[in-house]
Formats: sequence, structure tokens, C-alpha cells
Amino acid sequence: MKTSYQYRLYPSTKQKLSLNQGLRVCRYWYNRMLGERLDWWEYNRSAVNSCPLICHLRELKERPNYYNQKNQLPAIKKDLVLVKWSGELLDFSDIYSTILQDVCKRVDKAFERYIKGDKKGKRSGKPRFKSESRYRTMVFDGAKNEWLKFCTVNGRWLYLRLPKIGLVDVYIATSEGESIPSLKPLRKNLDKLGKLQTKRNAKKKGSRRRRKLAKREARFHQRIARSRQDFQYKSAHKLVRTGKKVFFCEDLNLKGLTKRNAPKQDDDGKYLPNGQSAKSGLNKSWLDAAFGQFFSTLSYIAEKAGAVVVEKNPAYTSQILCYRDEFVFIDCSIREYWDEQLQIWVDRDINAAINLKRVGLDVFPTLKCRKGNPVVVSSATNSTLKEVLTALFKASVAHAVR
Repeated sequence: MKTSYQYRLYPSTKQKLSLNQGLRVCRYWYNRMLGERLDWWEYNRSAVNSCPLICHLRELKERPNYYNQKNQLPAIKKDLVLVKWSGELLDFSDIYSTILQDVCKRVDKAFERYIKGDKKGKRSGKPRFKSESRYRTMVFDGAKNEWLKFCTVNGRWLYLRLPKIGLVDVYIATSEGESIPSLKPLRKNLDKLGKLQTKRNAKKKGSRRRRKLAKREARFHQRIARSRQDFQYKSAHKLVRTGKKVFFCEDLNLKGLTKRNAPKQDDDGKYLPNGQSAKSGLNKSWLDAAFGQFFSTLSYIAEKAGAVVVEKNPAYTSQILCYRDEFVFIDCSIREYWDEQLQIWVDRDINAAINLKRVGLDVFPTLKCRKGNPVVVSSATNSTLKEVLTALFKASVAHAVR
């Protein structure tokens, strides 16, 4: 099993300057290679109806590729490179060699997707030159375990030895009646983000103040993404620590759930209300929750602990009462159900989680559609009744405390 780890670095001021300068060199190298490829593309293009007997066709240039562009690096590293528009001098020798080679790969992939497309033949848009705000990553290809160093004093702190940078300090970042509330990091920060965006849009395009506000907005989005990811990691670890070896999750069509509603038109071609305004808010909530990202996080954390995550079809799991096999939660607005007989509150989400577990254990009732309505044909509820009621009573007590 391949395992990937994510660390947060705490570089010193000098190291920050070195890393920023490395990003500056990589961005220049990316834009320079992309410029060579776009020049080749425009120079060698000609009209479809061009004829060499009538028109003068240019002699074709050699096509830039990953290898001949990478071969320029040894010569470039011998001397400082002058950036013509700014007069800045860049030293390519200060950058780890595999970082610059990875930049060559990035340009090659971006340009190939533009002229050839992916495996399905779908082409991407024309690659754009990178500004300072759009080029923010460096890849240290060929990293080794020897780069990780533990402090010899107490063995507690971890250090990462980066080539050309040195040692950098690191910080290393549950159907049982329990309901984990959603973090909603984007929803909670929409007002602040909206004010910042309004402030930025009021400034003149290309101005220094607009760029400064754009950086603040980017950092704000970064904090939102990091808080969401941190919450997902902690939730996944909390689930894995329960000691369970199998986790069942819903096989959701996330792309379809966030799809826009189809437009409606009358006989005159006038557009009618289609409920997209309410759907847009729902789409934002789906994307804010980032279920796909959470399921991926849970999968590899569970795999490291010797557990497995299995996706199951959630059909009718949110509608059927898990201990009586009756259709109760027919309307999405019904979030809770009060059982007079058992004197118990049944939460819709916990009920659906228990039913999904029953689907995974193959004890969910068999359903058949009769006259368009699903009907329970056979049931195995008695085999799980005791366990289900225990979980529901636990959740009901927590509901009463709230």
C-alpha cells in the first residue's frame, strides 16, 4: 500500500525568502517554456485552404517538447538570467534540479491537453501564463525517507531537510446513535468573504491595491479549505478509533446532485421559474460539505488501520423506519419522527445510517414496486431489532439533553 503524508512547514524568515525566490524562478521558467510552445503553435499554423502552389508557406519550426526544453537547463544554470520586462536577475543554480524538471512536465501536460486532449479526446482550454497569485507550488520530486529528521533532544519534534533550503520545522496534522455536525466553513464566512470581494471589485483592475486585496481573498479561501480538511481528518480518525473494520458509506452521484436545474420555457419561448434559486443554495451546501473529499480521506485512513470503506446504494434508506419497515420519512422536510408506542425520537439521518448498515450486512428489506409505489416484500428486521433500538434510544437521550 502506498501511503502519503501531509505536513505543515514552519520555515524561518530566510527560508521563506529562499522558497519565494524558488517560486519566482519556477514561474519564469514555466512562462518561458509555455511561450516557446505557443510561438511554435502560432508560427506553424496555416489556413485549411492554403496551397503551396499559390501561397507562400513558412518553413516549419522544430516542435518544443519535454526533452529539448529540459536540456536547456545545464546551459541556463551557468549564468544569471535577465528578465527583460523587469530587469531582474534570476539564479537557476539555487533551485533543486528535479523541481525545474517537474516544471517542464507541468508545461508539457498542459500543452498536450490543449492540442490533443485527454484519453477521451476532450481538449482543455489554451494554457495561460502564470501570475504570482496563480503559481504557488513546487514539487520536490525524488524525495527520500532520509529527508525526515527527528530532533535528538527529546525525539518529539520532526524536521524536514529540503535540498537548497535546509532543516524546516514541521507540524503533523462515527450508525451508533451519534451525529457529527457539519462544519460549514464556507457558509459561516460568506459575509466576510462577500465584503472582501466587494472591496476588491471596487478597485481599478491591475492596480496595486486590487492585487493586495486579491491576495487577502486567496488567503481567506485557503483558511476555509484548510479548516474543512482538518475537520475531515479529525472526523475520519474518530471513526477509525472505534475499532470497526468495515465502514459503509453512500454511493452518491455528487456531480448529479450539484447539477443545475433544466430551464423551463412557455410556448412563446419565455423562461419560467425552475427553482434554480433554491437549488443554488443547496448546491453550495453540498460543495461546502465536500462529501467526496471526506470519503476519500476516510478510505486511506481506514486502509492504514487495516479497515475498509465500502460504498452502497442508498435507495430508500432514508425513507424506511429502521426498526419497523414502514415508509415514514416520505417528505424531505420531515427531519424527526416521534414514536408514540416506544416514546422515542427518531432522527432521519441516524435512521438512514442504520439502514445503510443493514444494506451492507444484507438484512435490508426486499422491496418491489407495485403501481409505482415501493412495497416491502420480505423483512429481516427482527435479527437487528435489539441493536437498532439501543442506538436509537442513545440518540434520543442526546436529543432530550439538547
